[in-house]
Amino acid sequence: MFDFVPRGLEGQHITENRGPGMAKAIYAMHGLAAVFCIARFLTRGILLRAFGRDDYMMMITLVLSSVVTATVPLQVNSGAGIHFTELTDAQRSYVQKMAWLSQVFYLPALWALKLSILGLYLRIATERKHKIGLAVFAVILTVHAFSATIANIFLCNPQKTIWDIYTFPKGCINILNFNYFNAAFHITSDVVLVTMPIPILHGLQISTRKRIGLVVVFSLGLAACVLTVIRVVMVIRWSNTPDFTWAWMPVALFTNLEINLAMIMACMPALNILMKRALKLDTSLDGSKGYELRDTDGTGPMRSSRTKMSSKRRNSTTIMSADNDSEQGIIQNLRPLGQNDEALTHISTDHAGGGAKKSFSEAGGIVQTSEVQIAWETRH
Repeated sequence: MFDFVPRGLEGQHITENRGPGMAKAIYAMHGLAAVFCIARFLTRGILLRAFGRDDYMMMITLVLSSVVTATVPLQVNSGAGIHFTELTDAQRSYVQKMAWLSQVFYLPALWALKLSILGLYLRIATERKHKIGLAVFAVILTVHAFSATIANIFLCNPQKTIWDIYTFPKGCINILNFNYFNAAFHITSDVVLVTMPIPILHGLQISTRKRIGLVVVFSLGLAACVLTVIRVVMVIRWSNTPDFTWAWMPVALFTNLEINLAMIMACMPALNILMKRALKLDTSLDGSKGYELRDTDGTGPMRSSRTKMSSKRRNSTTIMSADNDSEQGIIQNLRPLGQNDEALTHISTDHAGGGAKKSFSEAGGIVQTSEVQIAWETRH
């Protein structure tokens, strides 16, 4: 199917070519998205040790998005961004083939991206009804992605009609209606993704600053809706013009912008702790905030200690974090409102040195432990 690659554009009379310029923008955006994803993976996997299903889905998104980006130079080198009349039949056919291939991977990339976002929501969801809602929406996204991808692969019968410039779109489904349906679904799902965390955050006891920060980050998903709408406009223009090789590059540009910008936004909540440490603003483990522990008789500070702290709560769970301003800290500090906050706390000290271990449990038997290193200096 892909055994024929037309020759390059050398020696051809080209009046306009907007392909290379738009391709550079695509490469730059994808490179930035890859940097954000790698930083997220390092933060979650190494610094926080909290690599989850949402991170695996983001890995899949990065791979699929890279495939979509890899088709761009093949399109540009064959004439995408150049007027139809200035290309050979072989070049026109190959541009159309690569354009179709990029869309085959575009839909699964969006699916994996949205499941990654749902995985982040699942991290902070505490109520069963919210978790069920997230699971149902994930199933809807999966069914649509699977059916739309199959339809995209077998868009025409026979399949080679897709890149046959003389017979296309004979024997194909109504491509414009197909694109309209997918665009409507993606815009609707984007709006749902933006609004889903509102009821989840409403029932959680976190600081106003953190609540506003999370709402702002999640609301950035509206930018993806805007890009989706722009992409639909570009697709309509491409569908209604005979100069499809010229009109295709804007579609390729906004296809990549939509995916990569959404990837960057989805990675932002996980990078708080990494950015703080890079800027030397971390206040939990690097010594910028000190704690002085004294012996039980109050005579002086302890030089080295391992402290074990435990807290038991009735009817609620509070989980303390070593880095309360990180995304993991925000998630770990969540608890339902309106619960009895009566707690019994005890502190025991082990002078062996090293890190402290905190264990928090509730009456229902839920237990979570986290390692905390507390450093202090001796004052004379």
